[in-house]
Amino acid sequence: MNDQGSAAGSESRIQDPPIDTSIPSETKQSTARARLGRLLEALSEKLGSKYLGLLTLKRGRVSESLGGVPRKMHRVANETQLVLELIDDFVDGTYRQIPWHSMAVLAGAVLYSISPADVVPDTLPLIGVLDDLAVIAVAVRLVRRDLRAYCRFKGYPEDEYF
Repeated sequence: MNDQGSAAGSESRIQDPPIDTSIPSETKQSTARARLGRLLEALSEKLGSKYLGLLTLKRGRVSESLGGVPRKMHRVANETQLVLELIDDFVDGTYRQIPWHSMAVLAGAVLYSISPADVVPDTLPLIGVLDDLAVIAVAVRLVRRDLRAYCRFKGYPEDEYF
């Protein structure tokens, strides 16, 4: 009886696994992604055409503001060259009519720009150089009066630098 009872008990415990008729979760996710993609695309198209129209209307202003970027970058490049000349002239004693704090600000800006450990790595195209230019531009703005005096000392036209 024990043999039969144990056999009968084991048969009642074995059950067929339930058949899953639901949609697999991977399919649900891909369907949701597809729906989200279509929604985002429709929204992008709607907003995109609206903003492209606005951009077209304001194209003159955008071109005007972007047109000044190369001039400003050229000016910062000129200012950087002026700062490097000033540092050379200060070191060799040619020009000493500048306060120490101004020299410290300019030297710090130049050291930052050549340092590999800056906020935005120079290995990033274009963006890596922009932070260096910004630091030099701020330093030049802080000591502009002293740099103007140096321009006069060298006989350089100030409007090329400021």
